[in-house]
Amino acid sequence: MPAKGTSIFSNFKLHSYAAAPVPGDQALSAVGYRLSSDPASPIPQCNIRGPRDILGAMTSPLLLVTGGGRGIGAACALLAGRRGYTVCINYLRDAEAVKRMSTAHGGNGGAIVNISSRAAVLGSAGEYVDYAASKAAVDALTIGLSKEVATEGIRVNGVRPGLIRTTMHASGGEPKRVDRVKAFVPMRRGGTVEEVAHAVLWLLSDESSF
Repeated sequence: MPAKGTSIFSNFKLHSYAAAPVPGDQALSAVGYRLSSDPASPIPQCNIRGPRDILGAMTSPLLLVTGGGRGIGAACALLAGRRGYTVCINYLRDAEAVKRMSTAHGGNGGAIVNISSRAAVLGSAGEYVDYAASKAAVDALTIGLSKEVATEGIRVNGVRPGLIRTTMHASGGEPKRVDRVKAFVPMRRGGTVEEVAHAVLWLLSDESSF
């Protein structure tokens, strides 16, 4: 678990609190300090009106995680918390995010890591073609945006996980899918969300500065 005092801000209510929590949700719910702008949220609340409120409350590097309620996103949030980041879990649209980071607009720069999938390359025929198409769009965004903001202090990278053990397989109707297809993976096993998170955190770190 993250160290005591880790800050994880949230602007949404984790739906699974009202149902059976998946492992990522359960882990996030145990973090000691969370803030929410959702008046119906079951977690401790604070009036977060915008980025200034968050920035004023933090004293450590800030990481914004979209899709952080479970799976790979939750693993990234938890690992970042352990490493001293202030983590913000966001499910709201914010078209100004890149502009606020840009040194050309007074920001301090930063790093973006998008989560794609090998499905974007393989096509996932007969199973997840729609998912593969959406991840191909993520690849295009990553490449294009990385070129647009490279001179503005922002690094944009993407991670394409292969076969990973997440709840996505169960929600797609086949909870044991990883075991069925792992023979096609050279290592003969599925990966874990924590393994993906370590790659993401490295790309966010100063060790991946170029």
